[in-house]
Formats: sequence, C-alpha cells, structure tokens
Amino acid sequence: MGLDHTVARSLVIVDSRHVALAETGDLIVPLGQRIINEEHIYAELGDIILATKEGRADSNQITFFKSVGLAAQDVAAGQLAMQNAIAFGLGQSTKW
Repeated sequence: MGLDHTVARSLVIVDSRHVALAETGDLIVPLGQRIINEEHIYAELGDIILATKEGRADSNQITFFKSVGLAAQDVAAGQLAMQNAIAFGLGQSTKW
C-alpha cells in the first residue's frame, strides 16, 4: 500500500486548498487515479487554528498535512531570523 492509499485513509489538511490541488503530487496523483476526490481535503490549516473545523477525532485517526508554503510563512520566518540575528549579534549590515 503506497502513499496514495495513506492519503485516502487520512484526514487531509492543507495550508491552501487551491495551491495544494494545483501543485502537490501527493494529492494530484490520487485525485487523478480517483482514489480520492477534492472533497477529501477536510480543511485548511487556518480552519483548524480558528476552530471552524475540528482536528483529529481520536488518536487512531491519521492526519496528513500537506504544506506547499505561503508567502506569509516565508515573511514570518525571515522576520524571526532577522530578529534572532540582531539579538545574537550575527550577520552583517550593509547599506544599499
């Protein structure tokens, strides 16, 4: 049993439904094979964080989270890296 069947047995959560359906083979392949359909994607991460959808129903349930990355995540990570570099006196400052 491969990844496609693991996805089919899982509670699928993505960071962005639209982007995941367009860019991630982990979901595109089982969709193309009709192992799952688009409705199999249970929620976006924001739905879980905002509690508009529940997370796992029990400890036996498999959760499959697929992150394709969002620009906001990149900005947040960059900001944190910059703050830590300043706090620890790391890196170099240049003037453009």
